[in-house]
This record gives sequence, structure tokens and C-alpha cells, in this order.
Amino acid sequence: MPEPYNNLAVLYAAQGHYEKARQALEMSIRTHPSYATAHENLGDVYTKLASQAYDKALQLDSTNAAAQTKLSLLREMISGTNRPTRTAAQPAKAAEPTKLAAAAPKAAAPEAKPATAAPAQVKPVPAPDAKPAAAKAPEKQAGASDEELIKAVRGWAQAWSKKDVDAYLAFYARDFKTPKGEARGAWEKSRRQRVSAPKHIEVELEGIKVGAISGNTATVTFRQHYRSDSIKADSRKTLVMVRVDGKWLIQQERVGN
Repeated sequence: MPEPYNNLAVLYAAQGHYEKARQALEMSIRTHPSYATAHENLGDVYTKLASQAYDKALQLDSTNAAAQTKLSLLREMISGTNRPTRTAAQPAKAAEPTKLAAAAPKAAAPEAKPATAAPAQVKPVPAPDAKPAAAKAPEKQAGASDEELIKAVRGWAQAWSKKDVDAYLAFYARDFKTPKGEARGAWEKSRRQRVSAPKHIEVELEGIKVGAISGNTATVTFRQHYRSDSIKADSRKTLVMVRVDGKWLIQQERVGN
């Protein structure tokens, strides 16, 4: 039966325990979903909870004009719908269902206005909806960077496969950390020999994954399949990338996990 939960909600509301009243009314509705009185009383409880929330917001920021306006509208609505609290009648008496009191906050003393116009005005839904929409922009930016990074890494592998040494070396940043700490010139000379020497080179990348992007730095991991006329090698590789003048270049190259 929904009436006991409804009556319990009335007692909680009379004591100012609106959260407990809300829970009791929700139990009443679960017991009897078509119990109109519980639905109406739940609306009154939500109104009181909203009023308390706006009051708290103004205590924290007295200059919050939006909260002040919404609180005023709620107080006007509460004043216009104020009614005495009644407990639910026993089934045999066929009395009207219980309705919660909607007393105005202590500090409020506005004129009573019809309750019909107020609900349409108090709608705080649009403001929260606007914030998630704005938060989607960073995701698009991150996605665009992922594509740029993958494109750069594939271009590096293609230049290597074509034995285009100049294009291959152009994918490395000026501050590239050479594997053995040798001078950049010595490293480039060694790479030119290794890329030019084979008659055929094929470099395939599998499972390319872009790691965290932090400012102009990012990491890319993949499995590299290297084939030439004399060597076949598969390895796990990580590239630390840096964005320079709008282009992603290799700053460090690591082999293994």
C-alpha cells in the first residue's frame, strides 16, 4: 500500500527532512506507480530541495544573480501553492490522499501568485546542457592530432621502404636523441649507408597506437616488420614525437617494450 510511505513523507517534511521525505515518496510510487498524490507530493519536495540548493548557492556567492532569480521564482511558486499537511486517510473512509505542505522559507515574504505560471519559468535544465557541449571540443582536437601522428609515422616508414634517405632523415627532429649518444652527423652517415645498401627494403607497421598527447609531445607505439634482401626482423617500437612548425617529428626511437 502506498499510503504509509506517503504519510511517513508528510512527517519527514514537517520536520524539514526533505531528503528522507523524497525517499519515502519514491517508495510509495514504487508500491503504486499510479498513486497521483505521491507524485504531486514528490514535486513539492523537489521544489523545497531546489529552494534550499539555491539558498546555499547564494550563501556561497551573494552576487549570483541567476540563483537569486531562480530562488525568487521558487518562492513565488511555493507561496502560490501553499496548502495544509494532511495524512492519508484509511481506505474505509475514502478521504482525499495526503498532500505535502509547501511552506515558504523563513526569509521569504513575497505576494502569493497563481501556481500555474511558475513551473514553466523555473527550468534550470538549459545551463547544464551547455557545459557538456563545450567540453567536446578537446576530444576533436585530440582526434585530429592522432591522425596527424599516424600519418607522420606511416610517411616515415614509406620513405624508408622507398630508400629515400633524405625524406627518411627529414622525419627526425634536430634534437633527436641518437641511440648510442653519438653525434647527429655520425648517426646520419650510418643511417644513409644502412638505408642505401640493400637492394630492396620493406617496412610494415602493425597496431599503431597513439599514447598520451601533452602539448607538443606525444608517443606512438607499434610492431615493426622489416624485410630486406638480407635481413628479416620484427620488433616492438616506440617513437617519442615532437611537433615542430606544425609537423610531427621523431625525437627519440626506442626498441622493445
